[in-house]
Amino acid sequence: MKILHKTENLLILRLRPVWVWILGGILAASGFSVIAIFAQVTTFTCTRIEPTNCKLVTSGLLASKPKEFSLNMLQGAKVEESSNDSHGSSTYRVIILTSNGKVPFTSYFDSDHSKKEIIVSHITNFVSNPKITSLTEKQDDRLWMYLIGGIVATGGLITLLARVVTCVFDKTLDILTIKQQGLSGTKFIEHRLSEIEDVLVEKSNTNDSSTYRVTIVLVSGDRLPFTSYYSSDRTSKQEMASCIKSFLNLNK
Repeated sequence: MKILHKTENLLILRLRPVWVWILGGILAASGFSVIAIFAQVTTFTCTRIEPTNCKLVTSGLLASKPKEFSLNMLQGAKVEESSNDSHGSSTYRVIILTSNGKVPFTSYFDSDHSKKEIIVSHITNFVSNPKITSLTEKQDDRLWMYLIGGIVATGGLITLLARVVTCVFDKTLDILTIKQQGLSGTKFIEHRLSEIEDVLVEKSNTNDSSTYRVTIVLVSGDRLPFTSYYSSDRTSKQEMASCIKSFLNLNK
């Protein structure tokens, strides 16, 4: 929050939440990227009816990627594991084994080991049993990726709604005007300066870290936070609270 104007009887402050907007943009872009890249359905089909072949098709929001090879190249399948040493957890994906090398069922790993084992079992049975004329295996990750990406993107879009806040303290008119401008419209809040009892910095603790916001306390006990959210940089917020208190002669 910056001081736009300061005289003996008038103090104007403005907060432009640029970093909040940047964070919101990053979150929104990340959410849409998750949907575009990982919301996929993968289908693996093989047939012993002419023409005998196998086809792996990955279909997503942006494109469809087919990969085809001869049935006689198919040798089996296995579950590939990826370990995260720092968290002690593992994720998995299916690998199709061919005479020409390994073909990943998906480009990414996930935690559902049992479903991967089922797919591997079906492919193995197909290879070992010539009486099975066709095979179709599918892994559909669209629902979870739409959900995860949608939550992240929605959080980012909500963050982009953070408003420009302008506070006008006018001793001549004995009026405090808080103007909040954003994509959702403009809102005005007015109170008498004589109603202001204190100006303080509120603190929020989450995950061993602290964030802050400047809040006006009225004589009635009601509180008027300048923002709906908390952010870092306690020092600047404390300086702003002290500036307002000094202007209103609230220092005790």
